[in-house]
Amino acid sequence: MLRTFEKLEDVPEALREHYKLIQGKFVPELSDDHPVLVTNKNLLNEKTAAETKANGLESQVSTLKADLESAKASNLPRGHRAVTVADAESIDKLKPHGTVQEIETKLAAYKALKEESETRKTADHLKKVAKLLEYSEDAFALLPGLPEFEIRTVEGKDTVIAKIKGENNVITEKPAAEFIESAPNIAPLLPALKVASTGIRVPEQQRDLGKGAADDPITKRNQEREEARKTNPNPLMARPVIAGAGAAATK
Repeated sequence: MLRTFEKLEDVPEALREHYKLIQGKFVPELSDDHPVLVTNKNLLNEKTAAETKANGLESQVSTLKADLESAKASNLPRGHRAVTVADAESIDKLKPHGTVQEIETKLAAYKALKEESETRKTADHLKKVAKLLEYSEDAFALLPGLPEFEIRTVEGKDTVIAKIKGENNVITEKPAAEFIESAPNIAPLLPALKVASTGIRVPEQQRDLGKGAADDPITKRNQEREEARKTNPNPLMARPVIAGAGAAATK
Protein backbone atom coordinates (compact mmCIF):
# COMPACT_ATOMS: atom_id res chain seq x y z
CA MET A 1 0.00 0.00 0.00
CA LEU A 2 1.42 3.37 -0.98
CA ARG A 3 1.70 5.91 1.84
CA THR A 4 2.52 9.60 2.17
CA PHE A 5 5.84 11.02 3.42
CA GLU A 6 6.88 14.28 5.02
CA LYS A 7 10.23 14.38 3.23
CA LEU A 8 11.38 13.20 -0.17
CA GLU A 9 14.33 11.45 1.50
CA ASP A 10 11.87 9.19 3.31
CA VAL A 11 10.38 7.97 0.03
CA PRO A 12 12.00 4.77 -1.21
CA GLU A 13 14.35 5.69 -4.00
CA ALA A 14 12.70 3.28 -6.45
CA LEU A 15 9.33 4.99 -5.92
CA ARG A 16 10.39 8.63 -5.83
CA GLU A 17 9.49 9.26 -9.48
CA HIS A 18 5.90 8.27 -8.67
CA TYR A 19 5.54 10.82 -5.84
CA LYS A 20 4.77 14.52 -5.98
CA LEU A 21 4.59 17.30 -3.43
CA ILE A 22 1.02 18.32 -2.56
CA GLN A 23 0.21 20.64 0.37
CA GLY A 24 3.61 20.06 2.00
CA LYS A 25 3.54 16.26 1.73
CA PHE A 26 4.87 13.77 -0.78
CA VAL A 27 1.95 11.66 -2.01
CA PRO A 28 1.66 8.97 -4.69
CA GLU A 29 0.89 10.37 -8.14
CA LEU A 30 -2.29 8.83 -9.56
CA SER A 31 -3.60 8.84 -13.16
CA ASP A 32 -6.70 10.88 -13.99
CA ASP A 33 -8.79 7.75 -14.49
CA HIS A 34 -7.79 6.24 -11.17
CA PRO A 35 -10.95 5.17 -9.24
CA VAL A 36 -9.99 7.30 -6.27
CA LEU A 37 -9.70 10.46 -8.35
CA VAL A 38 -12.85 9.68 -10.34
CA THR A 39 -14.85 9.14 -7.16
CA ASN A 40 -13.44 12.29 -5.61
CA LYS A 41 -14.38 14.30 -8.74
CA ASN A 42 -17.94 12.94 -8.69
CA LEU A 43 -18.31 13.80 -5.02
CA LEU A 44 -17.09 17.33 -5.65
CA ASN A 45 -19.59 17.77 -8.51
CA GLU A 46 -22.43 16.50 -6.34
CA LYS A 47 -21.37 18.83 -3.56
CA THR A 48 -21.32 21.81 -5.92
CA ALA A 49 -24.77 20.94 -7.27
CA ALA A 50 -26.17 20.56 -3.76
CA GLU A 51 -24.71 23.89 -2.67
CA THR A 52 -26.14 25.61 -5.74
CA LYS A 53 -29.57 24.13 -5.06
CA ALA A 54 -29.36 25.10 -1.41
CA ASN A 55 -28.43 28.67 -2.34
CA GLY A 56 -31.43 28.84 -4.68
CA LEU A 57 -33.77 27.57 -1.98
CA GLU A 58 -32.36 30.05 0.50
CA SER A 59 -32.99 32.85 -2.01
CA GLN A 60 -36.60 31.71 -2.48
CA VAL A 61 -37.11 31.55 1.26
CA SER A 62 -35.69 35.05 1.64
CA THR A 63 -38.03 36.35 -1.07
CA LEU A 64 -41.05 34.70 0.54
CA LYS A 65 -40.11 36.13 3.89
CA ALA A 66 -39.74 39.59 2.39
CA ASP A 67 -43.13 39.28 0.67
CA LEU A 68 -44.72 38.12 3.89
CA GLU A 69 -43.24 40.99 5.87
CA SER A 70 -44.31 43.45 3.18
CA ALA A 71 -47.84 42.07 3.23
CA LYS A 72 -47.98 42.30 7.00
CA ALA A 73 -46.74 45.89 6.92
CA SER A 74 -49.31 46.90 4.27
CA ASN A 75 -52.17 44.88 5.81
CA LEU A 76 -52.61 43.04 2.47
CA PRO A 77 -53.88 39.44 2.46
CA ARG A 78 -51.45 36.73 1.48
CA GLY A 79 -51.21 36.43 -2.33
CA HIS A 80 -51.85 40.13 -2.91
CA ARG A 81 -49.36 42.79 -3.92
CA ALA A 82 -49.37 46.52 -3.71
CA VAL A 83 -48.98 48.12 -7.14
CA THR A 84 -48.47 51.66 -8.31
CA VAL A 85 -51.39 53.79 -9.44
CA ALA A 86 -50.11 53.69 -13.03
CA ASP A 87 -50.01 49.88 -13.01
CA ALA A 88 -53.50 49.71 -11.51
CA GLU A 89 -54.84 52.04 -14.22
CA SER A 90 -53.19 49.94 -16.94
CA ILE A 91 -54.80 46.79 -15.54
CA ASP A 92 -58.22 48.48 -15.52
CA LYS A 93 -57.78 49.48 -19.18
CA LEU A 94 -56.86 45.91 -20.18
CA LYS A 95 -59.73 44.17 -18.37
CA PRO A 96 -62.38 45.00 -21.05
CA HIS A 97 -60.26 43.19 -23.63
CA GLY A 98 -60.54 39.85 -21.84
CA THR A 99 -58.50 37.68 -19.54
CA VAL A 100 -54.73 37.44 -19.68
CA GLN A 101 -54.98 34.28 -21.79
CA GLU A 102 -57.44 35.92 -24.21
CA ILE A 103 -55.22 38.98 -24.59
CA GLU A 104 -52.19 36.78 -25.24
CA THR A 105 -54.17 34.89 -27.92
CA LYS A 106 -55.16 38.16 -29.60
CA LEU A 107 -51.58 39.40 -29.55
CA ALA A 108 -50.35 36.14 -31.10
CA ALA A 109 -53.00 36.41 -33.84
CA TYR A 110 -52.01 40.03 -34.49
CA LYS A 111 -48.36 39.02 -34.77
CA ALA A 112 -49.20 36.28 -37.28
CA LEU A 113 -51.39 38.68 -39.29
CA LYS A 114 -48.65 41.31 -39.31
CA GLU A 115 -46.07 38.77 -40.52
CA GLU A 116 -48.46 37.61 -43.25
CA SER A 117 -49.03 41.22 -44.30
CA GLU A 118 -45.27 41.85 -44.46
CA THR A 119 -44.78 38.70 -46.53
CA ARG A 120 -47.50 39.76 -48.96
CA LYS A 121 -46.06 43.28 -49.15
CA THR A 122 -42.61 41.86 -49.97
CA ALA A 123 -44.05 39.56 -52.64
CA ASP A 124 -45.99 42.43 -54.25
CA HIS A 125 -42.84 44.57 -54.28
CA LEU A 126 -40.84 41.78 -55.94
CA LYS A 127 -43.55 41.34 -58.56
CA LYS A 128 -43.38 45.05 -59.35
CA VAL A 129 -39.59 44.78 -59.64
CA ALA A 130 -39.97 41.78 -61.96
CA LYS A 131 -42.43 43.68 -64.14
CA LEU A 132 -40.00 46.56 -64.53
CA LEU A 133 -37.19 44.12 -65.39
CA GLU A 134 -39.50 42.21 -67.77
CA TYR A 135 -39.35 38.93 -65.90
CA SER A 136 -42.11 36.54 -64.93
CA GLU A 137 -43.60 38.14 -61.82
CA ASP A 138 -44.71 34.97 -59.98
CA ALA A 139 -41.47 33.09 -60.75
CA PHE A 140 -39.21 36.02 -59.86
CA ALA A 141 -40.82 36.41 -56.42
CA LEU A 142 -39.83 32.82 -55.61
CA LEU A 143 -36.13 33.18 -56.43
CA PRO A 144 -33.84 32.50 -53.44
CA GLY A 145 -31.16 34.84 -52.12
CA LEU A 146 -32.60 38.05 -53.51
CA PRO A 147 -31.27 41.30 -52.02
CA GLU A 148 -33.33 44.33 -51.14
CA PHE A 149 -34.58 46.18 -54.22
CA GLU A 150 -35.41 49.87 -54.36
CA ILE A 151 -37.41 51.46 -57.16
CA ARG A 152 -36.23 54.95 -57.97
CA THR A 153 -37.52 57.43 -60.50
CA VAL A 154 -34.68 58.80 -62.63
CA GLU A 155 -35.52 61.34 -65.35
CA GLY A 156 -39.14 60.28 -65.28
CA LYS A 157 -38.36 56.57 -65.62
CA ASP A 158 -38.56 53.91 -62.90
CA THR A 159 -35.20 52.25 -62.24
CA VAL A 160 -34.54 49.26 -59.98
CA ILE A 161 -31.50 49.32 -57.69
CA ALA A 162 -30.19 46.24 -55.85
CA LYS A 163 -28.88 46.87 -52.33
CA ILE A 164 -26.32 44.17 -51.57
CA LYS A 165 -25.23 43.67 -47.97
CA GLY A 166 -21.55 42.79 -47.58
CA GLU A 167 -19.11 42.41 -44.71
CA ASN A 168 -19.77 44.51 -41.61
CA ASN A 169 -23.25 45.19 -43.04
CA VAL A 170 -21.82 47.53 -45.68
CA ILE A 171 -24.44 48.15 -48.40
CA THR A 172 -23.32 48.20 -52.04
CA GLU A 173 -25.70 49.47 -54.73
CA LYS A 174 -25.78 48.41 -58.37
CA PRO A 175 -28.41 48.17 -61.12
CA ALA A 176 -30.73 45.24 -60.43
CA ALA A 177 -30.33 43.73 -63.90
CA GLU A 178 -26.55 43.77 -63.55
CA PHE A 179 -26.73 42.04 -60.16
CA ILE A 180 -29.21 39.39 -61.33
CA GLU A 181 -27.25 38.52 -64.46
CA SER A 182 -24.06 38.08 -62.42
CA ALA A 183 -25.57 36.20 -59.45
CA PRO A 184 -24.43 32.54 -59.74
CA ASN A 185 -27.62 31.17 -58.17
CA ILE A 186 -29.95 33.25 -60.38
CA ALA A 187 -28.21 33.64 -63.74
CA PRO A 188 -28.91 30.03 -64.87
CA LEU A 189 -32.64 30.66 -64.41
CA LEU A 190 -32.80 33.83 -66.51
CA PRO A 191 -33.67 32.17 -69.85
CA ALA A 192 -36.72 30.55 -68.32
CA LEU A 193 -37.76 33.79 -66.63
CA LYS A 194 -37.41 35.80 -69.84
CA VAL A 195 -39.30 33.23 -71.95
CA ALA A 196 -42.10 33.24 -69.41
CA SER A 197 -42.28 37.02 -69.60
CA THR A 198 -42.85 37.07 -73.38
CA GLY A 199 -46.28 35.54 -73.03
CA ILE A 200 -45.44 32.53 -75.27
CA ARG A 201 -47.55 29.56 -74.33
CA VAL A 202 -47.20 25.93 -75.30
CA PRO A 203 -50.37 24.30 -76.75
CA GLU A 204 -51.49 22.71 -73.50
CA GLN A 205 -51.40 26.13 -71.81
CA GLN A 206 -53.76 27.84 -74.30
CA ARG A 207 -57.06 28.81 -72.78
CA ASP A 208 -60.37 27.18 -73.72
CA LEU A 209 -62.73 29.74 -75.23
CA GLY A 210 -65.63 28.20 -73.37
CA LYS A 211 -67.44 26.72 -76.43
CA GLY A 212 -67.39 23.10 -77.50
CA ALA A 213 -66.99 22.05 -81.12
CA ALA A 214 -70.63 20.97 -81.27
CA ASP A 215 -71.76 24.50 -80.31
CA ASP A 216 -69.74 26.23 -83.03
CA PRO A 217 -72.22 27.55 -85.68
CA ILE A 218 -69.96 26.71 -88.64
CA THR A 219 -69.34 23.18 -87.39
CA LYS A 220 -73.03 22.74 -86.72
CA ARG A 221 -73.96 23.92 -90.26
CA ASN A 222 -71.44 21.55 -91.82
CA GLN A 223 -72.93 18.68 -89.82
CA GLU A 224 -76.38 19.63 -91.09
CA ARG A 225 -75.12 19.70 -94.70
CA GLU A 226 -73.48 16.29 -94.22
CA GLU A 227 -76.78 14.87 -93.03
CA ALA A 228 -78.54 16.49 -96.02
CA ARG A 229 -75.97 15.01 -98.42
CA LYS A 230 -76.72 11.54 -97.13
CA THR A 231 -80.42 11.96 -97.86
CA ASN A 232 -80.05 14.15 -101.01
CA PRO A 233 -77.11 13.52 -103.41
CA ASN A 234 -77.22 17.10 -104.70
CA PRO A 235 -73.47 18.18 -104.62
CA LEU A 236 -74.42 21.75 -103.74
CA MET A 237 -75.84 20.54 -100.46
CA ALA A 238 -72.57 18.85 -99.55
CA ARG A 239 -70.40 21.94 -99.92
CA PRO A 240 -68.86 22.71 -96.46
CA VAL A 241 -69.07 26.11 -94.85
CA ILE A 242 -65.67 27.80 -94.51
CA ALA A 243 -65.03 30.28 -91.72
CA GLY A 244 -64.61 33.81 -93.07
CA ALA A 245 -65.87 32.92 -96.55
CA GLY A 246 -68.31 35.24 -98.35
CA ALA A 247 -71.98 34.62 -98.92
CA ALA A 248 -71.31 33.06 -102.34
CA ALA A 249 -69.23 30.29 -100.75
CA THR A 250 -72.09 29.18 -98.54
CA LYS A 251 -74.84 29.04 -101.18
